[in-house]
Amino acid sequence: MNQKPVSVHAQTPVDLVLGGEGSTSWDIDNIAPGDSGVKIVTLHNAGEKDGAVSIWISDIEEGDYGGDGAVLDDCLLFGIVSNRFNTNIAMPNLIRSYPQNIAAANFIHINRLQAGETVTFAWEWEFPLAGENHNLAQGDSLSFTINYCLEELMSENTPQGIVDQPEVPEQTTQDVEDQPENQEKTTQGTIYHLLDIDILGKVTNVQMDSAGTILQSFAATSPDETCILYFERYTRISGTNGKIPLDRIELTIEEISILLPDNTVLLTPIYRLIGYNTEGEKIHVEFNPAVKLTIHYDAETMPENSFPPYIARYSDEEGVVPLESPAILPVSPSRADALVNSCSLYMVLAEVASAPPPLPVYFTASNLIISSQQAFEGDPVKISVTITNAGSEDGTYELYLIVDGIVRAIQEISLSGKSSETLTFEITNLAAGVHQIKAAGLTETIRIEKVAIDQLGPGVNWMVLDFSVAGVVIIGLLLWLLYLQRERRRVTEIGI
Repeated sequence: MNQKPVSVHAQTPVDLVLGGEGSTSWDIDNIAPGDSGVKIVTLHNAGEKDGAVSIWISDIEEGDYGGDGAVLDDCLLFGIVSNRFNTNIAMPNLIRSYPQNIAAANFIHINRLQAGETVTFAWEWEFPLAGENHNLAQGDSLSFTINYCLEELMSENTPQGIVDQPEVPEQTTQDVEDQPENQEKTTQGTIYHLLDIDILGKVTNVQMDSAGTILQSFAATSPDETCILYFERYTRISGTNGKIPLDRIELTIEEISILLPDNTVLLTPIYRLIGYNTEGEKIHVEFNPAVKLTIHYDAETMPENSFPPYIARYSDEEGVVPLESPAILPVSPSRADALVNSCSLYMVLAEVASAPPPLPVYFTASNLIISSQQAFEGDPVKISVTITNAGSEDGTYELYLIVDGIVRAIQEISLSGKSSETLTFEITNLAAGVHQIKAAGLTETIRIEKVAIDQLGPGVNWMVLDFSVAGVVIIGLLLWLLYLQRERRRVTEIGI
């Protein structure tokens, strides 16, 4: 970058130890287009082990003194001058293009900072002359915090952002009354933090590394398994702006009333998922990647002709936001699933459809046909119905496909007089069990079977079977070779 002469002073080194964080603040104001400058930062590994440094930005605040809507963070460009960095960000760039937390997809890393080593680098900034609203933004202010965390080194074969870990004991679950205090644990020289995940009173103790990454897959459940949180190995759990470590995460029932969308019913209590830091303060928590939340509900309480229930989150700012269910999961008549990436209020809702309309005069329905009366979970099932208009006038009809009392699809059909048409539906996510199919007053059933791991049935010894097949093949080859040898001998004897 081109820059005017500026006074540059080395800052007091930011001392880091493995699993620890440090930060430097930056305030910029009273500048105009064409100005530029440099901020020198020094990092020092004050610990006894080498580590990798992750860098992210937080606490971005802007001051629009002119009240014209133009702000500095839409104008200033920032870049880092150093050969020690690994990043996927094009520089220079706007400050909001830099990672906003330690688990962000965009990243800035120092791959190795040795124990006792000090590294100095420069943050450069520039206020370009040309740009929309740049003149309006002069005189405004911008402040933010640059955060640094010294993490365990990643092995060469470990994917980006995943820390190579030794094997650790399985997670343990216990009652709240018997819950131990959280503490730092050391395994083979690596520091681990113990995180408590409390689901309606049942606590699962989870080991995390210093970067907030869990070390193995697990499920945290409520005592009656009404609510379940599924975590995949290497999920990173962090607090506001990527802060770690956390002390615990709780899922509790919240006694509040919220405004629901029209024609929507609440099937479960409202649950609050919240985190706490090591000082016992409530904080927002983020999961990367998202974790699966399962909530069970009483199917008997669901109104007739409801659409499939779904998990929704709620906040005063957004209201009710429906969450999509993972596509690979079968629809169960008493369970809803969703992927969640942060703390919020969660609940199961169902939208109630209007009652299926009666067939118009002269309309008839026939031939409710299911492609297979028996299928496996995940298999596509086709359902067809023939609608006939026996009258002389054109007509329209909405055909509801209802599975186990839930409206799974609606198709509208327009028929001229003396005509008929076959409508076809396809569903692929039916859970195992017997399901009742209804359409236009017709009823059929279908049985869905679980997919067995071994479709040949239990008791098959694959090793014995493999050796048996191999033995048959070898014996066959030997017999063939003996036959060829005898044929050659016979040909030689008769002089051919």
